[in-house]
Amino acid sequence: MELFATRTALQQLAEEWWDRRKYRAGSASLWALDLLIDYPVITLKRLADKLSVSRPQALAAINQLVEAGVLIERTGYRRNRVFAAEAVLAIVNRPFGAAPEPFSEQLPRRV
Repeated sequence: MELFATRTALQQLAEEWWDRRKYRAGSASLWALDLLIDYPVITLKRLADKLSVSRPQALAAINQLVEAGVLIERTGYRRNRVFAAEAVLAIVNRPFGAAPEPFSEQLPRRV
């Protein structure tokens, strides 16, 4: 049952992310939303490689997802930055048996 609760919470989180802003069909940002469920901590290079897009396209996607509150930059550096989908980490790292908390309360919504 724990696995099903986690998977359901992650699916609901992805749907909530899709509703945060309008994404251009076929954009790297839209593709990244699905990827972040499986890879909640990511770098620019890894995102570009996973999506098979250029680094400028991956950077544009990261910037849009940061603006939407989906990703948070974790390093504070100008180079070699690491971004995290904190809501995914909160779901998968919660104590065993604990119900997933509503993700809208975990991160402030940014528009």
